[in-house]
Amino acid sequence: MRTIPILVWAAVGFGWAGAVSAQAPVPLADAVEEPLLPSGISDQAVELFGSLAYLWTEEDGTEVVHLVGEFELHVGQRRLRAGEAVLWMSPRTCEGRSYNYFELFLWRDARIVEPAGTATTGPVLFATLSSFGKVTISADRKTRESSGETPIYAEAARVRRQIAARLGPKAEAPSPVTVLDLGDVTGER
Repeated sequence: MRTIPILVWAAVGFGWAGAVSAQAPVPLADAVEEPLLPSGISDQAVELFGSLAYLWTEEDGTEVVHLVGEFELHVGQRRLRAGEAVLWMSPRTCEGRSYNYFELFLWRDARIVEPAGTATTGPVLFATLSSFGKVTISADRKTRESSGETPIYAEAARVRRQIAARLGPKAEAPSPVTVLDLGDVTGER
């Protein structure tokens, strides 16, 4: 009688061992044709809206867009809004892939709404974001003239310089959206 349980145990044990050895090994890593970007670089399209768009390129190749009149920026479910905005768009690369780095000066009733609904508001906000998605600009009127002589652009450029001095060199792995407190830069709190 003792032989039957041992034979059953042996048959079950060998069957289990055979099933394990018949499975293909789990791949530890798939071959990646294109390197993945850090999570801080969006793959979403960037859509800009406003009444009047000034578009020009600075000497260093940075593209500038000054949108006047109910500015909005959409990137996925994220929404940035203000009465007026100046943004700088500069090309960057990460792991061999090109993307755009945006610096945004949001003027008058600035509001940033995250995908889950969390909102950051203020009279003035400065934000950065990165995306390798397509950029489109929709405005009632567009001009290739610079607005560099306007008071709003002068203030935006001043704040941008101070932010750059505070943040230091370019980060290699950007965050999805960075919003900075401008209280000590603009004098407002």
